[in-house]
Amino acid sequence: SLPMSAAAAASPDAPACILYTISFSHFCDMARWALELRGVRYNEYQYAPGLHRLAGIKKMRQATGKGDSHTTPLVSDASGRKILANESWEVFQLTSEGGARSVSVDLKTPIPKDVKTMLNDKVARATRAIAYFHLTKEGKGAEALGRMIAGGAKLGWASSTALSLGFVRRYIIGRLAKHFGGEDDAKKSRTELNETLEVLAGKLKEGGIFFADEERKIPTMAAVATAALMYPLVWPPEIQTVVYGKENYIPFDSLPSKLKEEIEFYRKTEIGKMTLDMYKNHRLNIPPPQ
Repeated sequence: SLPMSAAAAASPDAPACILYTISFSHFCDMARWALELRGVRYNEYQYAPGLHRLAGIKKMRQATGKGDSHTTPLVSDASGRKILANESWEVFQLTSEGGARSVSVDLKTPIPKDVKTMLNDKVARATRAIAYFHLTKEGKGAEALGRMIAGGAKLGWASSTALSLGFVRRYIIGRLAKHFGGEDDAKKSRTELNETLEVLAGKLKEGGIFFADEERKIPTMAAVATAALMYPLVWPPEIQTVVYGKENYIPFDSLPSKLKEEIEFYRKTEIGKMTLDMYKNHRLNIPPPQ
């Protein structure tokens, strides 16, 4: 279970940890969702992609022997000095421990190694590459991405101030375009994603991995991870409340037409349908920490 600082232990309502995130990230919602399911109180420090390099995450990792990257998510104790989880899969490991909790998700069933590999190496990479390919284009894509990176409900004052400047948003989008915006990579990612989703759909049909019951009423953490990592190409309505604190903050019609076509396609896949169901029925109705 998650260890707490002395201050958090002294006050039941005090956050047990800090979650460092960026405002448009499937891995970050995967970690956020897992903490909430376990009933962990946390403070979220949210940054725009790129600006998270100013958060001291790399220095924290270096000081604790956890590598030297800036990547998010990362979970520290409430003091911000000890790393509890270095990435989203470690958050899942933390939240699989501890006592029982009355939620509609099976927290105990482990994610099979082959499924985790497919989700991490294929699904997560592909959904991000395809989404950013469309969102870094000039016009509707850049406008929507600008709102996504600048509208996080938990953005700090410094990030919000910087992102109010158009040239800062344009600089970040330009950097993202260089890193993720290749058409060839998007095409390759689409092929890999479609092949992987067929395999995962077969496992969904077999049963026992994504749901703990035959009626598909009790999802496992494999379903949570899959739904979170699919969200950039399924765009469930609930994600806007989770990340931006507002319903319909970025209307579907405001997205670039090619991205909307991708989303409409993936919503019709078996894994896409499961993603929509997971966000609708299991994302916003999690009981608060006791």
